[in-house]
Amino acid sequence: MSETKYRTICNIPDAEGKPCGCVIALTDGIKIPKGGEEPARKTLQFIDLINSHIKNKHPDVAKASERTDMFFVGFLRLARTISEDPNVQPFITEFAQYLQLLVCFPASDDFILGLVGKMEFTMDDPQRQKVIDGMRVLRDFILRRVKVELPQNLTPAA
Repeated sequence: MSETKYRTICNIPDAEGKPCGCVIALTDGIKIPKGGEEPARKTLQFIDLINSHIKNKHPDVAKASERTDMFFVGFLRLARTISEDPNVQPFITEFAQYLQLLVCFPASDDFILGLVGKMEFTMDDPQRQKVIDGMRVLRDFILRRVKVELPQNLTPAA
C-alpha cells in the first residue's frame, strides 16, 4: 500500500513573471503546529527545505524575507504593548495590511473561470459573466488593486 505524497512547489516568479515551479518538498501531511507550541520535527524539516530553496535559488527574495521576519517579530511584540509613541499604532496597522497581502490567495483569471465552470453555468447564461466580473472585482479589492465604494448601509467586518 502506497502513502499519498503531497508536493510543495515554489511559486516565486522570475523576471518575466513565470513561477519557479521547482518541487521543494514531498510530504505525507505536515503536522499543524498550534500557536506558541513547539512544532513537530517533520514540520521544522519541511520549513527548513522551503527556507533553503529560497535562500539558494531566490537570494533577493530571501533577503527581503529576512527584513520582513525582523519586522514580524517586532509587530508581534508591539501588539502586546501599550505605547505612547504616535508611530506605533500606524506601524502595527500598516504591517498587518502587508501581512494580509502576503497571505492572500492570488486567484488568477483562469482559476476564477474554473470556479465558475464548476457552478455549471451554461456559456450563454447571462449571469455567468456577472459572476466572473464580481469574482474579479472581489479579488482585486482584496489585493488592494482597486477601491470599491461600499453602499451606505454596509460596513466591512472589524
